[in-house]
Amino acid sequence: MFRTLSTSSDSLECEKTAPECPETAPYCPGRVIAAYAAISLFLLIFGAVYEHFSHGIETPFMRFAFVIPLAMGAGAAGMFLIFKKLRRPGKYPRSIYRWSCACLTAASLLKGVFFIYGTDSIFPLVYLIAGMVCLIAAVAAYFAGSGRGKNGPDR
Repeated sequence: MFRTLSTSSDSLECEKTAPECPETAPYCPGRVIAAYAAISLFLLIFGAVYEHFSHGIETPFMRFAFVIPLAMGAGAAGMFLIFKKLRRPGKYPRSIYRWSCACLTAASLLKGVFFIYGTDSIFPLVYLIAGMVCLIAAVAAYFAGSGRGKNGPDR
């Protein structure tokens, strides 16, 4: 009855009892919100534990890393729940958007880790640029209609 959320497969099918996303729906905002909320909760706890053991050094990059998946993932999926007339994203815009969220979250975490250790690196900047490029590509793919079949978004 349940299928796991996988980054390699976009067969996001909802439980039969979920009214906002039937079993045949290729994109289920309710499950996406739950997944990103769980990721955000993990990052919130991870950041708090990491800063607890960082000998009193605090950084907003580590403390607020949970906001990125919360806003980008749950916020964007919530927009599709609120505005039901919006066209659901296809497979490719969803995949690219997930990568942008992951890159931006990794950039924030790396920046926080390097700040706590008192060093600097180019990797957070690389992840930031990659995340922004993926975000722009995902938005462009969404508006271009990439990933849509004849009957709507592909699975």
